[in-house]
Amino acid sequence: MKLLNKSVHLYVRTFFLLLFLFISFFSSAQLVDTIKYSLKQEPQLMVKIDVKNFFINNQLTQFKELKMGFNFNNLIRVGTGYSWLKSKRNPLLNQDSSELIIHSGMLFAEYIFYAQNNWSAEIPVEFGVGRIAHVKNNIPLRKGLYVYYEPALIIEFSGFKYISLGLGTGFRFTSKNNDLFTEKLSKPVYIFRIKFRLKQIYNDINSNF
Repeated sequence: MKLLNKSVHLYVRTFFLLLFLFISFFSSAQLVDTIKYSLKQEPQLMVKIDVKNFFINNQLTQFKELKMGFNFNNLIRVGTGYSWLKSKRNPLLNQDSSELIIHSGMLFAEYIFYAQNNWSAEIPVEFGVGRIAHVKNNIPLRKGLYVYYEPALIIEFSGFKYISLGLGTGFRFTSKNNDLFTEKLSKPVYIFRIKFRLKQIYNDINSNF
């Protein structure tokens, strides 16, 4: 367990050191002007699905997220979404008959710092608030508030006609009632993304009528 905690702490320090160096390098007046210009452009609607993978007590657990937002000049994306987790086997209590359930709403913002030849790289930041509960036979055993903040780094490929696919990693910082849920849920996350290219879909549908 001590080795695992050391690995997590090393992961967090390395991730935020790289993030800080990146932000420091690109924090220039020219970048600020580019962002301001992009936010004045007509936005494009986007819909995407993210799957976030965690390990809780050495068990793989998944958050699924449905998001909708606006893409400004392929540089800035902002929006909102809904996240849910329902584990058939409760990794916190290690009981087959109990479920861990988390539901939350979120706001997100993404900055795309590289885009070339159907490949892009971005830094998304996500903030969410919701409820966490242990449930058995549809009856909540324990429940409480769940709050999280999650920065990440995602690489995306957009070479398909109607969808883009992405992979990434980040770290989710969580706040909850420690008297009810003693397990630490601040964890590294491993992300798989599907993004639907709504403008292309819409244009192709209209062209057939």
